[in-house]
Amino acid sequence: MPSAKEAPPVVALDLQQPADSFDAILCWDLLDYFDLSGARQVLQQLVTLLKPRGFLLAMFNCDQAAVRMAVRYRIAGAEQLEYEPLPLAHSPGRAYENREIQELFERFDLINSCFLPNQMREILVQKRPPRSPRS
Repeated sequence: MPSAKEAPPVVALDLQQPADSFDAILCWDLLDYFDLSGARQVLQQLVTLLKPRGFLLAMFNCDQAAVRMAVRYRIAGAEQLEYEPLPLAHSPGRAYENREIQELFERFDLINSCFLPNQMREILVQKRPPRSPRS
């Protein structure tokens, strides 16, 4: 953990897509592997990829007792989802509190939020359009 004088580490994703490329982005358990500062950095990078009024669906594992490993998912076809475990040198995942999740998405318009029986929280948000300059 960084000291009070140390800046938090910068999270840089290798996103080789132009800005405003996607109508929607799925963050399935992605943010669970970052502290709050890192999750904010990831969201800042992802929001640039969303088209104006684009959607972001985030899923969080809220089970404090669950042992989680990082997994990479790939949509391989209309009815096929592939995954592979990823070795991580850092945190094995964390469970965010509701207030932390609300804070992460305060710059989005909340469309829906639900807590599922399997201890997952789903958040659907929409990118706010740029504000037009006032005349």
